[in-house]
Amino acid sequence: MYNAIDFTDIGSLIVTFSGHGLNCESTGKAVSLVAAGTVGLGTDNDPLAGVVRVYEADNKVGVQVRGAAEVVSDTKLTAGTYVVVDGAGKVKDASTNRSDAYVIDDQKYGADGTVTVWLG
Repeated sequence: MYNAIDFTDIGSLIVTFSGHGLNCESTGKAVSLVAAGTVGLGTDNDPLAGVVRVYEADNKVGVQVRGAAEVVSDTKLTAGTYVVVDGAGKVKDASTNRSDAYVIDDQKYGADGTVTVWLG
């Protein structure tokens, strides 16, 4: 019997934004607010606004801004670690910046660097 906790889509809320510097390969990337109503990859240590779920040809993006979301990190983060964007579409430890997003599941971390965060 497979005994695992699955946070997929719990509490998910998707909001439409304009995308800045994003494209069809941006799905799954961590983004920050870069202007009013606009998200992009941001710069290192920017607050995490959400994760791109849908990219449209008119440069509109559906961004998950609440709930449990899987995202990639270059370093292994432990549950409870607050995260910010790294400016390249991934998340990292928010050791110097306050963030509302934090890791809730670090058990999937592997070669692809996936962690589950609570957007909040």
